[in-house]
Amino acid sequence: AIFFVPPREEDLRALCTSSSPSSPPSKKQKQWYQRRVRGESFYPQAGQIIETGRDELSAIDKMAADVERQITKRSKFSRRRTYVDDADISYINERNKKFNEKCERFYGSYTEEIRQNLERGTAL
Repeated sequence: AIFFVPPREEDLRALCTSSSPSSPPSKKQKQWYQRRVRGESFYPQAGQIIETGRDELSAIDKMAADVERQITKRSKFSRRRTYVDDADISYINERNKKFNEKCERFYGSYTEEIRQNLERGTAL
């Protein structure tokens, strides 16, 4: 059986350094280094979880506190909608109610006389 022994990280870094110490390694060298260090996880399979780092516990606590603050802030802004019991029901569902309200807002002044005649029964 042949076993793959991954190279040491120091050896890989030494291989990745460019010819002159002042210039940074090229993109190809960085990718080669990452492929050697990560091994099989460099090309993950479907459903494989890649761990890129750990979050600080203080950052997680800060995020949780912020979410809690947003929830309490959001709960204060809810308001009750006004509902009038004595109002005439001239709608069959909520969408139709909104449509009727819009029509009343824009054309109510023009149809007021017609509506009064219909209620009295003197319409033509």
